[in-house]
Amino acid sequence: MVLRALGVAPAECSLKALSKQVPTTTTWTVDLAYLMRAYGVQFRYCTRTVGVDSSYKNKEFYKDTLDEDTARVMDLFSKAEEHQLVIEHRTVSPNELVELLRVPQQNMVMTLVDRRFLYNSSWIGRVFSGASGFVGHYVLLVGYDAVRDGYYLHDPGRTPEPEFASSSDLHRARVAHGTDEDLIIIPWEDNHAPARMLRRAQKPDLLLSDLGGSGSPSPTGYSFTLPKTSTGGRGGSSEEEHQLGEYLR
Repeated sequence: MVLRALGVAPAECSLKALSKQVPTTTTWTVDLAYLMRAYGVQFRYCTRTVGVDSSYKNKEFYKDTLDEDTARVMDLFSKAEEHQLVIEHRTVSPNELVELLRVPQQNMVMTLVDRRFLYNSSWIGRVFSGASGFVGHYVLLVGYDAVRDGYYLHDPGRTPEPEFASSSDLHRARVAHGTDEDLIIIPWEDNHAPARMLRRAQKPDLLLSDLGGSGSPSPTGYSFTLPKTSTGGRGGSSEEEHQLGEYLR
């Protein structure tokens, strides 16, 4: 999703190609950061926890793999500087997030959320509200709507069209225990997206069919439409291999 939006050819960011670079089925946000760095994507990675929060071992979502993941994830964090990967040890406030996404075609923001809370104000939220514990899931934020006070986003676990989440629901979902409040901020301008894409992105009917998708108009002025998939902090379960591909390719 991110790589295609930035003009990377589909063949260069296929699920097979991405999986070779991340040989694990438990994908953490730091894995995604290394992968984007390998593709030359400019971004900012903000997290509350530089490393692994040991309290996650008490969460059902993490407990089966946390011991196995800890050494690998800590190694990635410790080697970040030598790989020119800048990690900002901080959280992003609600007001700052609004500013990042208030202007269309300025930034994309990948965020780890607790899926139970993301659509709390809609019927889909009631479906996930019954989950007994943290449900890690990544979504890609693409715009802020001041009138509705909420965010347009792309969710690989749902339809290809943009979704909407209220500011209150998104905040609750992204600061939930288990997320580390992980954000990866991808500026459009710094990544030198093809000029034709930048021109089209200012139009209300942008479709990325020429990048491998098809879709419909988005209230933010651009739309990513890719095949439906499902799933740091860390994202989902065995399905996250598919999610990894859909967020980045």
